[in-house]
Amino acid sequence: MSSGLVLIDKPSGWTSHDVVARLRKLAGTRRIGHAGTLDPMATGLLLIGVNSATKLLTFLVGENKTYEATIRLGASTITDDKESEFVDVASTDAVSVITSSHIEVALASFRGPISQRPSSVSAIKVDGQRAYDRVRSGEDVKLVERPVTIHKFEVIGAPTLVTEGENTFLDFDAVIDCSSGTYIRALARDLGEALGVGGHLTSLRRTKIGSYDVSSAQTLENLTPETLEVLDISSAARLQFVARTLSVQEEIDLRHGKRIAQVGATAKEPVAAFSESGKLVAMIVNAGESVKSLVVFAEESND
Repeated sequence: MSSGLVLIDKPSGWTSHDVVARLRKLAGTRRIGHAGTLDPMATGLLLIGVNSATKLLTFLVGENKTYEATIRLGASTITDDKESEFVDVASTDAVSVITSSHIEVALASFRGPISQRPSSVSAIKVDGQRAYDRVRSGEDVKLVERPVTIHKFEVIGAPTLVTEGENTFLDFDAVIDCSSGTYIRALARDLGEALGVGGHLTSLRRTKIGSYDVSSAQTLENLTPETLEVLDISSAARLQFVARTLSVQEEIDLRHGKRIAQVGATAKEPVAAFSESGKLVAMIVNAGESVKSLVVFAEESND
């Protein structure tokens, strides 16, 4: 199996690890990894690295992401989504008076650079133990706020009142463009708190990671080793990163751990370096007055 990326449209109910395990069988290799976990409830884009492309995942994890979400106002939950019981439920009167204008005013404080407290039921480690394990054992976990950036948080369509039993909720769909590390569940929670009625997530779909779009992804249903499509590592890198073509001598130098000269404008972000034949050689970055390699890919990675 050649090195590259597999774009998967994860179905609801699967963990990201489930997808990795399935791809290991399909690709016939254990050198499989992914660039960013999706909760089991969520659907959408998972970037799977195969063989040497697992090294490329390091540079993809931090890319911006786009989500489509349904947020329910009127109740808070333990997990900040629909997968757990209610903690607090607002009155029908309190929910019914919320308008699109109220939501839009509240959303203004959730755009741009913000500080966000991740959901307690997350994979973040606290003193060596996953936060979700601590919550499951009955501990009240409050994680430290962290900086994230919300580039876009837009309501799609009109909010809808929903009645379930004695409870009334207000549901609305949204599109969120955000930096890596953003918890959409936490956005739903905090927006509900800002509106005074509580909130949680009822659906989540990731549609983009950097330049990669779920429209190009494969579904797991009926996927076989013969139908598995792998985006070769060179094409995958060109899709996301600024590219630099190396001379023959520069390629030799990088492969021997040497630095090479800078060319053109000084780039702060990693750059994909390619051989004259168009094959990915390394991920490089400026270091003072020269350029160093962050990772070098074996020549067979492009086969």
